[in-house]
Amino acid sequence: MSKIDTSINKTGAIAEYLQNLDVMATNVRELSKIITYAWQANLTPMLVGGAGSGKTEVIGQIAKHRDAILVHIYVAHCGSEEIKGVMFRNEDNPDTYKILSNQELYAPITEAIETGREVIIFLDELNRASDQDSLNAIFSMISKRGVPGLDFPDNVRLVAAGNPPT
Repeated sequence: MSKIDTSINKTGAIAEYLQNLDVMATNVRELSKIITYAWQANLTPMLVGGAGSGKTEVIGQIAKHRDAILVHIYVAHCGSEEIKGVMFRNEDNPDTYKILSNQELYAPITEAIETGREVIIFLDELNRASDQDSLNAIFSMISKRGVPGLDFPDNVRLVAAGNPPT
Protein backbone atom coordinates (compact mmCIF):
# COMPACT_ATOMS: atom_id res chain seq x y z
CA MET A 1 0.00 0.00 0.00
CA SER A 2 1.08 3.55 -0.64
CA LYS A 3 1.67 6.08 2.13
CA ILE A 4 -1.73 7.65 1.40
CA ASP A 5 -3.59 4.33 1.54
CA THR A 6 -2.10 3.32 4.91
CA SER A 7 -2.57 6.78 6.43
CA ILE A 8 -6.35 6.36 6.31
CA ASN A 9 -6.20 3.66 9.00
CA LYS A 10 -4.11 5.58 11.58
CA THR A 11 -5.00 8.07 14.30
CA GLY A 12 -5.42 11.51 12.77
CA ALA A 13 -5.87 9.77 9.46
CA ILE A 14 -8.11 12.38 7.86
CA ALA A 15 -5.73 15.28 8.52
CA GLU A 16 -2.74 13.28 7.29
CA TYR A 17 -4.63 12.04 4.27
CA LEU A 18 -5.59 15.58 3.31
CA GLN A 19 -2.01 16.75 3.88
CA ASN A 20 -0.69 14.00 1.60
CA LEU A 21 -3.13 15.13 -1.08
CA ASP A 22 -1.99 18.73 -0.53
CA VAL A 23 -5.54 19.66 0.53
CA MET A 24 -5.90 22.01 3.44
CA ALA A 25 -8.21 20.96 6.26
CA THR A 26 -10.28 23.99 7.15
CA ASN A 27 -13.38 25.26 8.89
CA VAL A 28 -16.19 27.58 7.83
CA ARG A 29 -14.47 30.67 9.25
CA GLU A 30 -11.25 30.01 7.32
CA LEU A 31 -13.10 29.00 4.18
CA SER A 32 -15.13 32.20 4.38
CA LYS A 33 -11.90 34.21 4.46
CA ILE A 34 -10.53 32.36 1.43
CA ILE A 35 -13.76 32.87 -0.51
CA THR A 36 -13.79 36.57 0.41
CA TYR A 37 -10.19 36.96 -0.79
CA ALA A 38 -11.17 35.33 -4.09
CA TRP A 39 -14.10 37.75 -4.47
CA GLN A 40 -11.81 40.70 -3.71
CA ALA A 41 -9.58 39.50 -6.55
CA ASN A 42 -12.63 39.32 -8.89
CA LEU A 43 -12.43 35.53 -9.01
CA THR A 44 -15.19 32.97 -8.78
CA PRO A 45 -14.13 30.39 -6.18
CA MET A 46 -15.17 26.76 -6.57
CA LEU A 47 -15.67 24.35 -3.73
CA VAL A 48 -14.96 20.74 -4.63
CA GLY A 49 -16.05 17.87 -2.42
CA GLY A 50 -18.02 14.68 -2.38
CA ALA A 51 -21.78 14.55 -2.08
CA GLY A 52 -22.84 15.45 1.45
CA SER A 53 -19.50 17.07 2.36
CA GLY A 54 -21.16 20.37 3.32
CA LYS A 55 -20.50 22.66 0.34
CA THR A 56 -24.07 23.97 0.23
CA GLU A 57 -24.20 24.35 4.00
CA VAL A 58 -20.97 26.39 4.00
CA ILE A 59 -22.28 28.79 1.37
CA GLY A 60 -25.57 29.10 3.25
CA GLN A 61 -23.71 29.97 6.46
CA ILE A 62 -21.53 32.52 4.67
CA ALA A 63 -24.62 34.18 3.13
CA LYS A 64 -26.36 34.26 6.51
CA HIS A 65 -23.28 35.72 8.24
CA ARG A 66 -22.97 38.42 5.57
CA ASP A 67 -26.75 39.06 5.51
CA ALA A 68 -26.62 38.41 1.78
CA ILE A 69 -29.39 37.24 -0.51
CA LEU A 70 -28.56 33.69 -1.58
CA VAL A 71 -29.54 32.63 -5.09
CA HIS A 72 -29.06 28.87 -5.33
CA ILE A 73 -28.85 27.68 -8.93
CA TYR A 74 -28.74 23.91 -9.21
CA VAL A 75 -26.83 23.72 -12.50
CA ALA A 76 -27.50 20.00 -13.05
CA HIS A 77 -31.19 20.77 -13.67
CA CYS A 78 -30.81 24.22 -15.21
CA GLY A 79 -31.47 25.05 -18.84
CA SER A 80 -29.55 27.80 -20.61
CA GLU A 81 -32.73 29.90 -20.89
CA GLU A 82 -32.92 30.02 -17.08
CA ILE A 83 -29.58 31.86 -17.10
CA LYS A 84 -29.57 33.97 -20.24
CA GLY A 85 -33.32 34.44 -20.54
CA VAL A 86 -35.60 33.93 -23.51
CA MET A 87 -35.43 36.34 -26.44
CA PHE A 88 -38.58 37.38 -28.28
CA ARG A 89 -39.41 39.97 -30.90
CA ASN A 90 -40.01 43.47 -29.58
CA GLU A 91 -43.62 44.45 -30.33
CA ASP A 92 -42.69 48.15 -30.41
CA ASN A 93 -39.87 47.65 -32.91
CA PRO A 94 -39.92 44.41 -34.94
CA ASP A 95 -36.23 44.89 -35.83
CA THR A 96 -35.20 44.32 -32.21
CA TYR A 97 -35.66 41.74 -29.48
CA LYS A 98 -36.57 41.84 -25.81
CA ILE A 99 -35.33 39.42 -23.18
CA LEU A 100 -37.58 37.65 -20.71
CA SER A 101 -35.38 37.07 -17.66
CA ASN A 102 -35.69 34.41 -15.00
CA GLN A 103 -37.35 36.23 -12.09
CA GLU A 104 -35.41 34.17 -9.53
CA LEU A 105 -32.21 35.68 -10.91
CA TYR A 106 -33.50 39.06 -12.05
CA ALA A 107 -35.26 40.11 -8.81
CA PRO A 108 -32.27 39.69 -6.44
CA ILE A 109 -29.88 41.38 -8.89
CA THR A 110 -32.30 44.29 -9.21
CA GLU A 111 -32.47 44.48 -5.41
CA ALA A 112 -28.65 44.49 -5.25
CA ILE A 113 -28.58 47.39 -7.71
CA GLU A 114 -31.31 49.36 -5.94
CA THR A 115 -30.40 48.76 -2.28
CA GLY A 116 -26.73 47.82 -2.28
CA ARG A 117 -27.51 44.55 -0.49
CA GLU A 118 -25.05 41.78 -1.28
CA VAL A 119 -26.19 38.84 -3.42
CA ILE A 120 -24.39 35.51 -3.57
CA ILE A 121 -25.14 33.42 -6.65
CA PHE A 122 -24.31 29.82 -5.80
CA LEU A 123 -23.73 27.67 -8.88
CA ASP A 124 -24.21 24.23 -7.35
CA GLU A 125 -23.14 21.02 -9.13
CA LEU A 126 -21.36 23.01 -11.84
CA ASN A 127 -19.64 19.89 -13.15
CA ARG A 128 -23.03 18.28 -13.80
CA ALA A 129 -24.48 20.85 -16.20
CA SER A 130 -27.35 19.35 -18.16
CA ASP A 131 -25.94 20.27 -21.59
CA GLN A 132 -23.29 22.34 -23.35
CA ASP A 133 -25.65 25.32 -23.89
CA SER A 134 -26.31 25.53 -20.14
CA LEU A 135 -22.60 25.32 -19.37
CA ASN A 136 -21.86 28.03 -21.95
CA ALA A 137 -24.54 30.28 -20.40
CA ILE A 138 -23.07 29.76 -16.91
CA PHE A 139 -19.50 30.47 -18.05
CA SER A 140 -20.67 33.53 -19.97
CA MET A 141 -22.42 34.80 -16.83
CA ILE A 142 -19.21 34.28 -14.83
CA SER A 143 -16.84 35.84 -17.35
CA LYS A 144 -19.10 38.79 -18.29
CA ARG A 145 -20.45 39.27 -14.74
CA GLY A 146 -23.96 39.43 -15.99
CA VAL A 147 -26.62 37.99 -18.24
CA PRO A 148 -28.11 39.51 -21.39
CA GLY A 149 -29.77 42.77 -20.41
CA LEU A 150 -28.52 42.71 -16.81
CA ASP A 151 -24.98 43.55 -15.67
CA PHE A 152 -24.04 42.50 -12.15
CA PRO A 153 -22.95 45.27 -9.78
CA ASP A 154 -19.91 44.81 -7.54
CA ASN A 155 -22.06 43.58 -4.64
CA VAL A 156 -23.04 40.43 -6.56
CA ARG A 157 -20.74 37.52 -5.77
CA LEU A 158 -20.44 34.24 -7.63
CA VAL A 159 -19.34 30.95 -6.11
CA ALA A 160 -19.45 27.47 -7.62
CA ALA A 161 -19.41 23.96 -6.24
CA GLY A 162 -19.01 20.52 -7.69
CA ASN A 163 -17.93 16.98 -7.06
CA PRO A 164 -14.40 15.71 -7.63
CA PRO A 165 -13.81 13.87 -10.89
CA THR A 166 -14.45 10.14 -10.65
